[in-house]
Amino acid sequence: MNRREAVLACSLGALLCPTGFARATARPPRVVFLNPGEAKERGTGQHWQLVSQFMTIAAKTFDMQLEVLYAERDHLLMMRQADEVARRIDAPDYMVIVNEKMAALQMLRSLAHSPAKVMVIHNDPTARQRREAGNERQQIPNWIGTVTSNATRGAYRLMEYLCQRPGGDGPRVIGITGDANTPVSLERAAGVDAYLSRVPDARTCQLVFSDWSYADSEEKTRVLLARYPDANLLWAADDSMTLGALSAVNERGARVLVGGVGALQGALDCDAVCYNAISA
Repeated sequence: MNRREAVLACSLGALLCPTGFARATARPPRVVFLNPGEAKERGTGQHWQLVSQFMTIAAKTFDMQLEVLYAERDHLLMMRQADEVARRIDAPDYMVIVNEKMAALQMLRSLAHSPAKVMVIHNDPTARQRREAGNERQQIPNWIGTVTSNATRGAYRLMEYLCQRPGGDGPRVIGITGDANTPVSLERAAGVDAYLSRVPDARTCQLVFSDWSYADSEEKTRVLLARYPDANLLWAADDSMTLGALSAVNERGARVLVGGVGALQGALDCDAVCYNAISA
């Protein structure tokens, strides 16, 4: 989880808790967060656990009750969880959901039958999804807002930094992004492409999709380094994948500069990796 996303998570309390809500009701406002990640880290990094931790701090600060339901990286389970919450007789006041693997549209439609107000975070609904469902407060009136960071700009800045590092050859880039059905995965790849399009001697060797895990990124990096021995830059879309890629680079002894998007402490402590926290 990067600094920008930490601010976003803590800001949710202010967005969801209008002035005087707690005073005007007999109980604190209740929030359910459908977390698409793992309750315990099993190879895809700590990002989603940290999001829950920051939201817990925000909830305490604003005197809110927070319930977190983990989908364990299973978007089908996440949609079933949305259906379950939508059927609750004692509904929460607010729902926070993520457009992981393009699941937001179905969840928004399920939750349209609930009195809970819905916030989408981290992954913005795509243009196609918005054409189908409208924008906030249109076809789905209880969808009250969307809070995201600028993933495209963050990846653009990462590649800008990597390309300015010392080196005589033009950038020959390997990229590892997340799954092909999650908007932020595609946005980060688009940001890299946008910067490289401005560099006359840049070349993208290959961009591959991964499952956000250390192990998958490490294995794919081994294959890519063997396929492109002249590559000199490698970027990945989150901390776990970047550290997996770095392990493969070190194992091979390759002269490849590795960079990633994120700011987990374990990654920041690794001097060999250049990190760029997403910033709008």
